[in-house]
Amino acid sequence: MTATARGQVRTPQPEPAAARHPAPTGVAELATAIAGAVAEVPGVAGLVPGGPVEVATLYPGGKVTGVRLGGEVEVCVHLDRLPIGPVADAVAAAARRVLAAAGADRPVLVTVADIEPSALAEGTGW
Repeated sequence: MTATARGQVRTPQPEPAAARHPAPTGVAELATAIAGAVAEVPGVAGLVPGGPVEVATLYPGGKVTGVRLGGEVEVCVHLDRLPIGPVADAVAAAARRVLAAAGADRPVLVTVADIEPSALAEGTGW
């Protein structure tokens, strides 16, 4: 309990979850949050720069490889499982969840730059 200037007693309330984990607001935070969410998608071996033009978000003092923020968000991944379609859809959904939490809804483009040879050897289809 704390006393206010008018002598009223205030009981502290638990912080809402959104306050403990605020939505990303800056470019670096947003790109990093998207990269983290995408990296957790089953079937994603990692985020990659793609090519020939690197997919990355640059900010003062660093960059996030594999995520480019713009009018649309581009995510470039390396997969370790097939089929490609469901994994790519899950990547886009993960990125959209982060964008929605930040109030930055925009289209998401997923590029699959590489696939682990072991996934191809399993012959699970595209």
